[in-house]
Amino acid sequence: MKGRAFAIEYFDTGALILRADDARMIRLNPTGAEILRLVESGRSEREIVAGIGRLFGIADEEAAEALESVRSQLMELGVPFAALRDAAAGGESQ
Repeated sequence: MKGRAFAIEYFDTGALILRADDARMIRLNPTGAEILRLVESGRSEREIVAGIGRLFGIADEEAAEALESVRSQLMELGVPFAALRDAAAGGESQ
């Protein structure tokens, strides 16, 4: 099954992810936007949690919760983390 087409737009205040087939979207705060960037860059979950913790001065537990929140929102939109990595690498998802 082919993944859903989507677009991501980054802003100073976060990011928007738009699903192309029905214009459904989610808005992420700056923490969520940074998580997207790290996922797109191919970082492991451990690296993402550590990076978010350092960047935003939060505990690893809070960073892990933010990661899971972003994952959940993306899954509801039909965009798994793998699709972000594929799109960033030039795949078909985006």
